[in-house]
Amino acid sequence: MKQALAQQRETGGNFLSSYNFSCLAEAHARSGNLTMALEFANQGVEEVQRTGELWWMAEAERIKGEILLAASPRNRKDAEACFLRALKCARSQKAKFWELQSSTSVAMLWDQNGRHGEVQNLLAPLCKSFPDTCDLRALSRARALLNGA
Repeated sequence: MKQALAQQRETGGNFLSSYNFSCLAEAHARSGNLTMALEFANQGVEEVQRTGELWWMAEAERIKGEILLAASPRNRKDAEACFLRALKCARSQKAKFWELQSSTSVAMLWDQNGRHGEVQNLLAPLCKSFPDTCDLRALSRARALLNGA
């Protein structure tokens, strides 16, 4: 993927580059290379700004936040800031799925800090906006967190 992205940049192409950097970030995070994961997550966010691929902005920020948390618990504030930027972006775009993703990430962080009321206030209306028959893994995570909060 790194080679393909480099070749794409040589042509001047930008198509899905922010998405691809985020995918590389997640792959490195899964393999335990959090330094490279964070580097690619930062590049993903930067690419959104550079290319204008705003459709990916919320998820790029959320992924960066998740990697920050995985890298160190001391990154909680920075991760929360990423999640909140992602949430703001998703809401401004009326992108319900990205709103669900970022809300769940920030709610998990809040739940760990004992902020259960805020978890309820954030997730309850959002979960209700999806049909009961909706079968999304992200929605199941949110509902489980909501029920446990």
